[in-house]
Amino acid sequence: MSGLIAKLLGRNRYRRRWQILAAAAEATADKATSALDRRVRIRSGPYGADQQPPPERVPAPRIPPATGR
Repeated sequence: MSGLIAKLLGRNRYRRRWQILAAAAEATADKATSALDRRVRIRSGPYGADQQPPPERVPAPRIPPATGR
């Protein structure tokens, strides 16, 4: 009976260890991804890597009023 309990507790410890390692790996990957995103944002400027800046607004040409003939 004590062997069974020890075996079950050992499995739980093993499972817990892997859960902690998996959580640490996920946090590291998230950190690396956010660092990469930040570098891309800094390099690409305020509009992002795949976006163009908005076009400059040019006023429409003024059309003189029509004169009656």
